[in-house]
Amino acid sequence: MLVQTTSHPMTMNQEGKTLFDGLGHSYHIKRTSKISRTWRCNRHAKPHFCRGIAFELMGAKSFSVKVPHTCPANLDVERKKQSSYPKNPTDLHFEWGPFERCIPDGYFRADVVIDTPRRYVRHLIFATDQQLHLLRKAKRWYGDGTFFICPTPFYRVFSIHAFIRHDNLDKQVPLVTVLMSGKRKKNYVAVFSSILELLTPLGEPRVEEFMMDFEAAKWQIKHY
Repeated sequence: MLVQTTSHPMTMNQEGKTLFDGLGHSYHIKRTSKISRTWRCNRHAKPHFCRGIAFELMGAKSFSVKVPHTCPANLDVERKKQSSYPKNPTDLHFEWGPFERCIPDGYFRADVVIDTPRRYVRHLIFATDQQLHLLRKAKRWYGDGTFFICPTPFYRVFSIHAFIRHDNLDKQVPLVTVLMSGKRKKNYVAVFSSILELLTPLGEPRVEEFMMDFEAAKWQIKHY
């Protein structure tokens, strides 16, 4: 059986034994196995019983909502936490340093810059060691992109997924996430070249197929 879960663009932050999703919900650990962890919404007591469940792939720092929340988000807590975060940059010429403290150590992988007299574009690549390890072993990659959740000044969030075996099920999880500020062929060539450079020290990538939606610039890189 194949089960495809939707990984949400949540800014997960663990403090002690509590997990915050950046959307106003918090979780505690319900169950832990060798390869995964199940988190349960903290609002599970009556009269505000919530069945919200989040699933974590151990080592990959990949989270997906297994059971949607039925409780309202505690936005006051999130507003207080976000007040200490740096504001989104207004253009692409920003220093990365202040933002690095907001993400897990080792998650930020590459800052790909294409600087020409006519245009300045920048792409940020994110992945954990475990995610890169899983991506290198995967024989089929799935490319996906969205414009709706992309923070300014970037253009889109692009990600590469693969199916990972969990017990007797296969789950599709994101393994590389890229903030992109351009959509031309040379942008995708630069991004994919950087991703392959990240994978090569781990061994030759085993990918045989790459599935993605049709976009002329992306399809032109298939020969690279």
